[in-house]
Amino acid sequence: MSLLHFVLINFFLVGFYAVYSLLEKGRSHFMFNRIYLIVAPIACFILPFVFEGASKTPIWIKVLPLTEILQENSILKTYSVFDWKDVIFYIGLIMSLLFILIQLYKIFRKSKKSFYKNYRGTKVYLLMDKEESYSFFNNIYLSANIGNSEEMILLHEFAHCKGRHSFDVIYLSVLRGLLWFNPIAYKWLGKAKENHEFMADNYVLQQGVNAQEYGTTLLTNVFNVQSPVISNSFNSKSTIRKRLEKFNHKNKYNMKQLILVPVLVGMTFVSMSLNEKQLTTQKVEQISEVDQEASFPGGEDSFYDFIASNFNYPKSSLENNSEGVVYVQFTVGSDGNLFDFEAVKSLKDKVLNEAALTLLKKMPNWIPAKKDGKNVKSIMILPISFKLN
Repeated sequence: MSLLHFVLINFFLVGFYAVYSLLEKGRSHFMFNRIYLIVAPIACFILPFVFEGASKTPIWIKVLPLTEILQENSILKTYSVFDWKDVIFYIGLIMSLLFILIQLYKIFRKSKKSFYKNYRGTKVYLLMDKEESYSFFNNIYLSANIGNSEEMILLHEFAHCKGRHSFDVIYLSVLRGLLWFNPIAYKWLGKAKENHEFMADNYVLQQGVNAQEYGTTLLTNVFNVQSPVISNSFNSKSTIRKRLEKFNHKNKYNMKQLILVPVLVGMTFVSMSLNEKQLTTQKVEQISEVDQEASFPGGEDSFYDFIASNFNYPKSSLENNSEGVVYVQFTVGSDGNLFDFEAVKSLKDKVLNEAALTLLKKMPNWIPAKKDGKNVKSIMILPISFKLN
C-alpha cells in the first residue's frame, strides 16, 4: 500500500462520515444506517485501488543500515535505521488493539455474576456488584438492582443479541485500531453504537411497551453507571436525549439516501484521477517482499570495504568541520545496473553530498533482487554519516 492509498482511505472515511451526518438528520431508516456504517469503511479500502492499471513494473524498496565514516576513511560501525513513522503507527495500533482486549477481559472476567435464566434463547447473568446492564453477543448481563424494569431491559438487550450488534462493534473497533490516528474512526464507532440503541429501542416499542413508561425507565437507569466500551448497553448516557427523541421516529427510507450515488461516483473519479496521475509519472508497483534482496557483489563486508577504501574526506569539509548524515537513493535495475543516484536528504555542505554521490557511483553492478524467480528493480536508500575525529 502506497502513501497515496493510505491518504485516500482516510480521506474517503471523512467524506463518508460527512454524508452519514447528513443522512441521519430527520427521517432515516435504522437498518439502512447500519448497513451504511458497515459497508462504507470497506469501500474506503477498495476505492483507492480502483482502476490502478495493470501494466506496472514491480519494484522493491530497501533502507540499508546507516554507515558511519570517520575522517581516516575507515567505517566505524553500521546501525539499523528505523522509519519512525512506521514505529509510531505500530505502537498506536498495538495500543488500540490492546484496548480492545482489555475491554473483552472486563466483560468475561470472573466478577460477581451468576447464571440467572434463559431468555428467548439468550443466557442472562446477574451482576451482583455492578449497576449497569449490557449485552455481548448472545449473553445478557443484568444488574441485580434494576427493580421493576427487568422485562423492558431484557427486551432491549435481547434486541442487541438478536441483531448481532456485537459483530459490528468488534469490526468497527478493529477499524478504529487500524486508523487510530484518525478522529473520524472513533466517531464512526460511536455512531454505530448510537444506531444500535435506536434499533433496540424501536424493537422494544414494537413489542407494545408504553413509550412514556419506557422513557421513564431509560432516565431512571441511565445515570451513574458505566458499562464496557465494547458492549451494547441499556445505560448509555451519551445517547439518551437522541434516543428519547427517536421514540416517534418514522423508520423509513427517503430521497436523501440518493445522495450516495454522486458521492460514490465522485470518490471513484478522484481515485482514478490520482492513480492515473501517479502512473504517468512512475509506472511501478511497490512490492512488500522479495525472495532475494539486491546485494553488493561479495556481500555486506565487501560493500563496506569498498566504501572505506574509496572515500576521501573533502578538504573543504575538513576545514569547515562539516559532518552529518546524508541519505543517498539509487536504483538497482533488473539487470544489476546502477542509476538514478540522488541525495534525498542532504547536508548543508554540498561538497559532502557530492562526495557521497561520487563514491556510490563508483560501485560495480549489484546482484539484482528476485521475486518469483524473476529479477526485479530495487530502490536502495543508504544513510551515510560523516564524522570528524
